[in-house]
Amino acid sequence: MPHLDSRITLDVMDPTPAYHDGSWAQVIATQAVETPLKPALMACLSGGESARWTLAELADRLRGLAVPFTEPALLGSLLELQAELNAASWAPWRLVERGKEWILVPKAEIYGLLLGIRAVPVSPDAPPLSDDEKAVLVVVLGYRRHGGVSRTRVSEILRLDPAGALERLSAAGLIGTEKSGERVRWVPREETLLRLGYRTFSEIAALRPLEEWFEAQEKASAIPVDPALERSERARRRWSAREAERRASTPRRQKPSGPRQA
Repeated sequence: MPHLDSRITLDVMDPTPAYHDGSWAQVIATQAVETPLKPALMACLSGGESARWTLAELADRLRGLAVPFTEPALLGSLLELQAELNAASWAPWRLVERGKEWILVPKAEIYGLLLGIRAVPVSPDAPPLSDDEKAVLVVVLGYRRHGGVSRTRVSEILRLDPAGALERLSAAGLIGTEKSGERVRWVPREETLLRLGYRTFSEIAALRPLEEWFEAQEKASAIPVDPALERSERARRRWSAREAERRASTPRRQKPSGPRQA
């Protein structure tokens, strides 16, 4: 094992180390050889880069830092971690496998709030998102591949005035604006991913169906309506209006009073 002098050891303890002459590479190479596989995996899973990892991503990370492992040992260590975290009363997470991904999930909602700033904000000056703000954010996320969404379009989809929600989401750093000529469109910011615990938008499992739904809505609005259907719809609306007017003008029958009691 390479000898580490006191200067290098002190540099490791410094939160802002200044390594010279390859000392940083020497420290990492030494620690990589000595690092057990399970603590290395736990560091990846609990770090701030992503909330979910595939086996290939974990292998690439370990391989890039020269941490020794084999693929069977990698999977076995994940399974051991899964069992140990589930059994440990002190651990705030449980490790779950969803599809090809391994994810650390809080055992309780309160742990989710305590685990980091990417969860629901709880300070008085940063209240949780309201239902309207969540709905507006979903629409902005769904339209991200179309260069953003206009305020008018958000209003058409949600049937509400989104101006206040858009401004509050912008102040929170979740969305921003991009101008294209005279048009202003709202787009999600990268900080949105960190709040949600993802690295890329493609990791959001429900986003793809949402985008496809919005694309279908755009295509449907571009298809010309059959004139016969338009005439039928206009006739139906006129009939409904006349019927409502007739009912409003018809005097109501008074119910006959019952026999008077002596």
